[in-house]
Amino acid sequence: MRKTITLVALLSVLVVGCSEGETAPPGTDAGFDAGAAPDAGAPEVDANTPEVDAGMPSPDAGLPPSALVINEVRASGDDWIEVKNIGGTRLDVGGWIVTQVDDLGAPEPARSAAFPEGFELAPGAYFLIVADQPAALEGLQTECFVEGVDECLIAEFGISAGDGDGLVILDASGVVVHAMTYPGGATGADQTWSRLPDGTGDFVVGVPTPLAANATE
Repeated sequence: MRKTITLVALLSVLVVGCSEGETAPPGTDAGFDAGAAPDAGAPEVDANTPEVDAGMPSPDAGLPPSALVINEVRASGDDWIEVKNIGGTRLDVGGWIVTQVDDLGAPEPARSAAFPEGFELAPGAYFLIVADQPAALEGLQTECFVEGVDECLIAEFGISAGDGDGLVILDASGVVVHAMTYPGGATGADQTWSRLPDGTGDFVVGVPTPLAANATE
C-alpha cells in the first residue's frame, strides 16, 4: 500500500512539472508562433514619414502668387491682353512670355509675345500685348493698333471670342507663373474681361481701358 501511494505521488509531481514548463512567459501570447512571418497584408510604417496636414493644399491646388498678372482681355474686335505688375517693387520680366494654351492645356510659346532681356515694369505699371497678328514680332513695337498705346508686344495667337481661350504667363525659365481663362461668349464688341478691383479681383465684364485702371462703365 505504501509503495502504491508513493508511486501515485511521484506521477503527480511529474505531471505538474510538465504543465509548468509549457506555460507561456508573462506578457506573451501563448498562441503566437515566434517563427511565423508577419502578416503580409499589414502596411509597413516608416518612422521618418512626416504627418500629413489635412489642411495643406495639394501641389496642383494652384500656382504660387505672381506679381505679373493678366488684368484685362479683349477678344471682340481688336484682340489684346493687358498685364499689370501688382507687386511693390520693379519687376524684371526679361525673357517672360504671354501666350495661349492648346486643347490639352499646354502653353504654345511659338506664337507667343516675349519681353526683351532686361525689360522691367515699375510697381503698378501696365503693359499691352496686341494679339491676332499675322506673325509674332520680336522685341518692343511702336505700332500697336490701339489708341493711346505707343509701345507693346505683338503676338500671333488670337483669342476666340466664341469658344474662349486659356492664357498663361511663363517666366524666363519656362515655368507657368500665372494662368487665367477667357470664357467663350463672355463679352461683346465694346467690352473686355476685366479684373475688379483692378489687378487683384475676379474677372467681370468691363469696358476697354488699355493701360489704365479697369472699369465697368
